Amino acid sequence: MIRKYEKKDIDEIVNLENKVLGETLGAEMFNKSLYLSMAHYYVYEENKKILGYISTSFDGEIIEILNLCVDNSYQSKGIGSKLFGYALIDLYKKGAKSAILEVRESNYGAIRFYTRFGFKKISVRKSYYKNGDTALVFQKEFESMFDFENNYLSEFTNIEYFDDYISYNDDIQKDKYSNNFYFLKNQNKVKSLIKKLSKENKRNYLDFDSSFLLDEYLPDFEKTHEIRMFNFTNLVKLDYRIGEVKQIDSKIKDEFEKLIYNDDLRYGERYALGNSKRLADIVTSNDNFKAYGIYDGNKIVGSLYVYINKEMAKIEDFFIIEEYQKKGYGISLLTTVIDILKKYGVHDLSITADFDDTPKKIYERLGFVTILDNYNYHKEQ
Repeated sequence: MIRKYEKKDIDEIVNLENKVLGETLGAEMFNKSLYLSMAHYYVYEENKKILGYISTSFDGEIIEILNLCVDNSYQSKGIGSKLFGYALIDLYKKGAKSAILEVRESNYGAIRFYTRFGFKKISVRKSYYKNGDTALVFQKEFESMFDFENNYLSEFTNIEYFDDYISYNDDIQKDKYSNNFYFLKNQNKVKSLIKKLSKENKRNYLDFDSSFLLDEYLPDFEKTHEIRMFNFTNLVKLDYRIGEVKQIDSKIKDEFEKLIYNDDLRYGERYALGNSKRLADIVTSNDNFKAYGIYDGNKIVGSLYVYINKEMAKIEDFFIIEEYQKKGYGISLLTTVIDILKKYGVHDLSITADFDDTPKKIYERLGFVTILDNYNYHKEQ
């Protein structure tokens, strides 16, 4: 279990530092840090024993990694990766834009470790350590989830930014709700915004999104609760393989299109035809998108596509046909694709799930953490 450190942990952390590092920040500093808003320390605990800890300082934008320490007897078991990833994700949720740390130039193992999380060397500090060793400064820059989502949506929609809301319009698929909606930003002006946009709306339905609840203003709208989840590629391990995963290209584009069409028929044939063709065209012609299918022999039984922007990827439309669900095909497809994404230089992963659906449990099993809530309200006009 990973949790924030408490006063009762201090003696154990000090002993751990002395044992592993040969020096310690000291009990006095750990005691003071309990009351500092910028101090964010986390421990990894098993059977009431602390096996590792990480200390960070966070000013609201920049994370500074101070110490990462794992008991010698438990190293090379993934504890350091879990601790490091947990701290970064927790502070990313709180608005972190970047992270910085120093590492000894001679510590090749640590350098490889940080590189797997997307850290890059930005400077050198000569004679930084007490023994005269050189320190390398590494930094990781985060892309905000909001900016990333808008970059993704800009591939499909026209986006208009206003002070209190954002309007998304898809000229090609006007009947695709997820591409045609208003995102409300100002919680203090919800009532007037809904009145204004309801009057100006030219669609045959109304769709509002927000990061806060609108139930009292839209009591007769259908509500769904989506969550944005986040993880790092190197924290997702390949459980096992079942079936064969293939990238969708022009040769098997028709199979992918038919699979999407059959899944989309629940929304009507017109929508299924338009959406399946459009997605098949995009993932085989736009370099920012890649799609993958999983096969049972010669039969495609599931698929997903990814949007890649810099070192971050968004996994979308992940599904397995009903008769192949709960047989391992979903986990195999997801973990295989995430393994492939590492080769494209992707370090950060985003995925969307309904708050109470089965895929959410799969994502949590793979280490994904909820970082944002999104509420959608829909009504036919």
